[in-house]
Amino acid sequence: MKPDFILLDDDEITLLIQKRLIMRSELARAIHTFQNCEDFFSFVQTAQFSPAGAVFMLDINMPQISGWDCITVIESANLQIPFEIFIVTSSVDPADLEKAAAYQSVNAVICKPVEIDALFNQSSLLHQEKV
Repeated sequence: MKPDFILLDDDEITLLIQKRLIMRSELARAIHTFQNCEDFFSFVQTAQFSPAGAVFMLDINMPQISGWDCITVIESANLQIPFEIFIVTSSVDPADLEKAAAYQSVNAVICKPVEIDALFNQSSLLHQEKV
């Protein structure tokens, strides 16, 4: 069984590229995209996720509500499935890497543009699917 992918980025082109990349890899049961945190928050609270889990790919630098706030929402949602969080960013600020390391639920920071191998190598959910 494949996990769901949830993509959050304020840039529509980035979302389109990531979605196509994941679709071509055939690693996802479903792909959900969001350009704002409000819609993302509503989805996380009510979604029926794949029993195989969910892979969250979050941009951290967004207007109004940051990706960091989204991580807090995911962690507080008490999801009853395995999940992984990947920070997807173009930031090279060492402070962002340090902050990501402070969150237990963050698997890795992946630099844009995302490459499927980088994501796959950091994910236990995806690795289980390929094996």
